[in-house]
Amino acid sequence: MSKIVFAIVSGACILFVLGMQPLYAGEMDILLKKLVEKKILTAEEAEEVLAETKEEMREGMKKDAGAAGGDDSLPGWVKNTKLKGDLRLRYERVKKEGSEDRHRGRIRYRLGVESKLADNLKVAAGLASGSSDPRSTNQSFQDAFSTKSIQLDYAYAEFKADEKLILYGGKMHRSPVIWEPSELLWDGDINPEGAALAFNNPIDSIDLFFNSGVFALDEASSDTSDPFMY
Repeated sequence: MSKIVFAIVSGACILFVLGMQPLYAGEMDILLKKLVEKKILTAEEAEEVLAETKEEMREGMKKDAGAAGGDDSLPGWVKNTKLKGDLRLRYERVKKEGSEDRHRGRIRYRLGVESKLADNLKVAAGLASGSSDPRSTNQSFQDAFSTKSIQLDYAYAEFKADEKLILYGGKMHRSPVIWEPSELLWDGDINPEGAALAFNNPIDSIDLFFNSGVFALDEASSDTSDPFMY
């Protein structure tokens, strides 16, 4: 063992004197071969040093990959997180009977994140431009370069109880929980708030489904008769 330690120290001294970078595997082979030829190490000891060096190099590469944020260092829910967003610019010409047409520029920005925490549990949240009006996420170019508002568009959890039943809670997307035979019933930007469930049980060619929920319409601190939609 003393020979091995001496060989390693000798190799380090040689590298220091020559100003070399850490050895690659082929260069280490050459160095060990020279030490064997000079009878500083036996062939068996050289093989042992080479094996230990390669193992240390592998461990070092794993640590470097982890420090750099490699996939192996990330928890599962981070790998299962998706980010999405979009930006829309448009020009509008609004015609009005009996008055001049209205011309305006509009902007819409949306940013959302969705994460699968478990096989049956998902959470999602999104921000969008707009005002307190739930029917629109557009902002007009007006008010002398004023800053535009960003609102919480949705934030909910989705729990898949089984293959037929899904539970929702929070400020959620409307389409999975509220049946809408026509776009005339609901504006596309409205996201209800509350708790809901969606049950789907297809039988042969018949698609049986049932949606239900309790949605809060308002909350008044001075009144216990808050309005809800069922």
